[in-house]
Amino acid sequence: MALVQIRTFDFRNLKNNILNFSSDKIFLVGRNGQGKTNLIEAIYLLSFGSSFRTRFGKRFITTGKDNSSVSGHFIFYENKNNTEISRDIDIRIKRNGTKKILLDKKVITDRSVLLNGFPCIVFSHEDMDLVLGYQEKIRRFFNQTLSLYDPVYLNLLREYYKVLKNRNILLKANKLDLINIYDQQYIPLGREIQKRRFKTVNELNIVFSGIISNISGELSGLSIDYKPSWKIDMAEEDVLLKVKNNLKKEVNLGFTISGPHKDFFKFSLRGLDFSHYASTGQLRLCSLALKVAQGQYIYKIIKRKPILLLDDVLLEMDKDKKMNFLKNLPLYEQAFFTFLPNEDYLSYMDSTTEVYNVSNGSIKIWKKQEIF
Repeated sequence: MALVQIRTFDFRNLKNNILNFSSDKIFLVGRNGQGKTNLIEAIYLLSFGSSFRTRFGKRFITTGKDNSSVSGHFIFYENKNNTEISRDIDIRIKRNGTKKILLDKKVITDRSVLLNGFPCIVFSHEDMDLVLGYQEKIRRFFNQTLSLYDPVYLNLLREYYKVLKNRNILLKANKLDLINIYDQQYIPLGREIQKRRFKTVNELNIVFSGIISNISGELSGLSIDYKPSWKIDMAEEDVLLKVKNNLKKEVNLGFTISGPHKDFFKFSLRGLDFSHYASTGQLRLCSLALKVAQGQYIYKIIKRKPILLLDDVLLEMDKDKKMNFLKNLPLYEQAFFTFLPNEDYLSYMDSTTEVYNVSNGSIKIWKKQEIF
């Protein structure tokens, strides 16, 4: 089991709900704008301490209110000794955007602590940005993927951006006497980050290629291409030389122009950039397959099943592709699906599925005699 209870207080448009879950498959059914995605976001917030929709905490708070909170009670089993472990997570947000995160009633200051719980994977319409080549978002995707199983990577990333920030300050101020000191730090950090990304992309590609072929045979051979701004096989002294050659341009621009923060990713099919000619439906399928691959890959490494949050992902697929997609979902601890009332969600239910009606921020368990 995973999330057994969630409580929301003045969160987005949601009423002050207390929901108890006893199934591994939850359907949230309602018209657009009623609060389905807001509940998905609240669950994601409990898993990561951040949102997949915004970086501004004050947007969580219901209009006209001063504070907001989301609380969740999780239960899972530790495979090594088959013991039940429970976790209580409480996130409180103030109007000024500050957040306080409590784990088992103790304040935590590092969100990475939450990653030791359940990996959580969200499927949303914004995922198409990954395939369309929005580089900041796809770098964030791979950063998150590695951070879910590699705490060393997370520490490298944090240290890299700390050094990078200081280096950029020097560039903007045209104070170059200390640049060499920061180059001696940010280059080794960056190269290690790129090596770990390179390994992960290669391994994830194997999983991703199989999934995309299973969902849609016409996309067989689609793969992720990783183009680091420093070639993986470059010697460190060659990287340093490249950085030094960029210095004049960087001073003019006021920021660092090479390193992992400028790495490039794209999706290729038969040697062509997939985003340049793919249909909207193909882009959507590719983004879904990528998230499925992420879940399968994480489980393969840490042997911990994720919570899946699937926000209207079946809406634009034909019946065959829907069924292929559902068959290829990664093993999960729990899955939350959102549906519009006119969708054929009943055909995806089983005997244990719990269905909730979401209407005007109120979330209630479905009863057969009710009509949405």
